[in-house]
Amino acid sequence: MTPALSCDRFPLFYWLLTLLARATSAGKEILLAAVLGTSPWKDALVAAWTAPALVASYGNETLPALLTPAWARSASRPVRALVGSVAAAQMLLSVAALLWPRALIALVAPGLTGAAWTGAIALERWLALNIALLGGQTMLAARWNAQRRFGWMPAGTSCAAATVLAALALTPGMALERRIFWIGGAITVGNVLGLVLMLTPALRRGARRPAAPSGAAAVTVGGGAKSHWPALGVLLGATLVLNLVPLAERMAASGLHPGSLAAFDYGERLVQMAFSVTVAPFTAVSFTRLAEAAVPGRAAPPAFAAHFEAAWQGLLTLIAPAAAALAVYARLLTRCIFGWGRFGAASVALTAPVVAIKGAGLALDAAFYFLLFAIYAQGRERSKLPIAVALAAANLPLLFWWARLWGVAGLAAAHVAGCAAALAWIGARHRRYLPGLRCCAGIAAGVRAGGLAIAAALGVRALLPQAALAGGLGGAASCGWAALALAATALLTAAMAALWAPELWTGVRQALAPAPGLAAAGGRP
Repeated sequence: MTPALSCDRFPLFYWLLTLLARATSAGKEILLAAVLGTSPWKDALVAAWTAPALVASYGNETLPALLTPAWARSASRPVRALVGSVAAAQMLLSVAALLWPRALIALVAPGLTGAAWTGAIALERWLALNIALLGGQTMLAARWNAQRRFGWMPAGTSCAAATVLAALALTPGMALERRIFWIGGAITVGNVLGLVLMLTPALRRGARRPAAPSGAAAVTVGGGAKSHWPALGVLLGATLVLNLVPLAERMAASGLHPGSLAAFDYGERLVQMAFSVTVAPFTAVSFTRLAEAAVPGRAAPPAFAAHFEAAWQGLLTLIAPAAAALAVYARLLTRCIFGWGRFGAASVALTAPVVAIKGAGLALDAAFYFLLFAIYAQGRERSKLPIAVALAAANLPLLFWWARLWGVAGLAAAHVAGCAAALAWIGARHRRYLPGLRCCAGIAAGVRAGGLAIAAALGVRALLPQAALAGGLGGAASCGWAALALAATALLTAAMAALWAPELWTGVRQALAPAPGLAAAGGRP
């Protein structure tokens, strides 16, 4: 694995590793859907995994905001006390989940009954350790990203998917009530292996430590130039508010029609696959670029502004067509990816609306995610709390109301509405959160790209067989039509952009491979 990757051009090696990791994860989700469908055992697995995932997200949504800029700007190790304290806290939470699984499941999925309820409690004991494991992976990813070693994160996170695939391959024909515990154990073993893999660079002698960029202020913890402890407290509070949303979604889904919790989880995971191979790696690289160029506490310098505006426009241009495709081909894609084995027509019908609605909102998710990291890079982490409150204030009342009206589709719609509310809050306070940065050109580019992609997708959709669009064909036929539809939509969108909006291609190229002058201005160490 390459020790360091350039930030001047988007690291193709990193993207290929991410693509491989997501392909492994997609294979895992497809086989799990075929084995579990929307059965009570899938509901049990979702409920048992919710607690480790939610608690681990405190690390995912707070630590990179503090650690990556600190490590990117300083050759020292200024945040060791913070890392040690957080790791200890996550281990204690893992122990608590192991000792009191019944209370945890009662909190996250109070509507579960029967086999789903008892299965979730038993599975929690197998999955509790993942709170600490995922937290450790997050901190290591922040460390290696700051050193431009982007490939270690997807390499480590793919291990759990690989071990689940192995467990499924070793247990054909086993009863579900036994097989589900093999799956839970495989997740934990995989994350142990992932953590060990991500520790490899730290164990190598002479590991590269990046020099601090010229002009960057050193950042320390505990009595130095800047203490991270108050910022961490605010970020934890903001993450608590944000985590009320997925917690409430699980609570609401667990009280709907049987299988609704599983269907909502499948829909989320399908959209997350698209997010993980596009938005997440692009933003991780951009965050390192921005953190290196930023001067905390001051207005954005020219290099920061140039990187931000190029990346912002490129991201929205690329993600808007993906959102259009998910929205237009939701049922076909759901049938193609999950429609195997126990995941029958009823499961496809229950899951597809989640994919369509959350897929249509993918561009909003991408914009929100990117802007948050741009705010973090400037040292404005404390701004996350009012943003989180704005999102939760819009989402939480709507999700319970709309879930009663429209089921899992209502939950997906509330998610999109909450994200739109948070973006509106950031836009209204643009001068405070993003001073000196221009967003309008990027938004206009995303709208143009999305409009072209919607027109292309609707045109291609009109030519497809209705049976394929309705998910009524066999698995192989559905996959063939899905591949044809996506390829035709991409080609038609690209052709229309070349004819009527060539500037979109220029923006994408500038985001992925900044001009030499821009790279030099970024203060690359």
